Amino acid sequence: MILKTTRNIRVTVLSGPKAASVFFNHKNLSLDRGYMMMIPENVDWRDVEGMPSTPNGIDLASFYSRFKLVLGPEKLEQRSFSVLRNIDKFYQKMGEHGTIDLFHAHHDLVLQLLMRNTFPDEIADDERIVGYVDGLYNAIDSPGMARLPIYNRLRKYFYGFKLYRALDEILKNWQEEKSGEETNSIKVLLDRGDGIEGIISFAIGATYAGLLNTSRLISWVVVHLTVYPEWRMKVLGEIRELLNKYNATPETLDRIPFRAWDTDLPLLDMTANEILRSHGHGVLLRQNIGEAFDIDGCMISKNACVVYPMHDVHHNPRLYGPTPQAFSPGRIESMGDEKQLNFVAWGSGRHPCTGRHMAQLIYRQVLTHLLTRFECEVIDKSQNPLQSLPVADHNSLHLSPPINTPIIMKYQVYDT
Repeated sequence: MILKTTRNIRVTVLSGPKAASVFFNHKNLSLDRGYMMMIPENVDWRDVEGMPSTPNGIDLASFYSRFKLVLGPEKLEQRSFSVLRNIDKFYQKMGEHGTIDLFHAHHDLVLQLLMRNTFPDEIADDERIVGYVDGLYNAIDSPGMARLPIYNRLRKYFYGFKLYRALDEILKNWQEEKSGEETNSIKVLLDRGDGIEGIISFAIGATYAGLLNTSRLISWVVVHLTVYPEWRMKVLGEIRELLNKYNATPETLDRIPFRAWDTDLPLLDMTANEILRSHGHGVLLRQNIGEAFDIDGCMISKNACVVYPMHDVHHNPRLYGPTPQAFSPGRIESMGDEKQLNFVAWGSGRHPCTGRHMAQLIYRQVLTHLLTRFECEVIDKSQNPLQSLPVADHNSLHLSPPINTPIIMKYQVYDT
């Protein structure tokens, strides 16, 4: 399918396994330029002095380089104790019983954890700073008005500049007051000689690139485990087995070896992957930055944009049976090597998800604590356990949120 955008850009929508293979592997197809060209209000923030870029914008090579340096497995292991203490503190503040807005609460928690991995602890601990930064970023990331792209662009410049200035001041004050730890991402980049503009750009990107997907994933897992109690018992049994193996409790999850988080929760990972498949309806964007080339008889001209809808593969009955919309954990993993192009929620080919390990570590640790600390369930308006899944809003580039909010979780500390 060939379309034209309001920018008069030629867009080709791809479908099928052969086209998908080219989409994820062709060297001419640029991820960052695709998002810049296809989202009208996106701007190249380097055009304005003092403005950072974002992972959806430009200079992805620098972003990936910094990410691997300061948020690779070794650094995440060094930060793990601090992250686990943050999770424990968050759930302790909820008290022994009550109700919460599930998606909103876990947005706040995951934001804290991502900031703790990226910023100094003194900044991540300051709820006032975290809230202010989140408010500014949400103003930048809000959709705006479809018919007013110039206004949207100016609004992004305005709030982007405010966010940059705020972080610039916060980091400079921190530099004057604290020397920081070696595990601190900001300090590592400063010691390497990176400029403050590039560091702020990276810090914003590393914090927000996976915030919506990771926080929504955690919340959807709780929803699905309420609606499917038999599967819940299997997942909970696996988590309790992990805690028993290392004589750990929700408050002492640091006793679990770091590598065990990657290997000992396969049922939880199956649950997460199935939710990413069923609720990942976004489109992936690329632009051809090289010479024209052919995809299965369709010519992709130079500068043309290419779109691949994840729904094309994630809800394909040939791959996922006659009811691909059904919740059936394990069918992705049963594909073996074939799942590389049949499940693309974590990226594929030349563009695997850089933050996958960090996101997986966060949802494993958060859900392990939540599900073993509290007896929890999502409830309906009559205060009864939810019997069917809420309708999801699939009109999103991110993991689909529920249409009707809030989604309420009821919780009670397990009797000891």
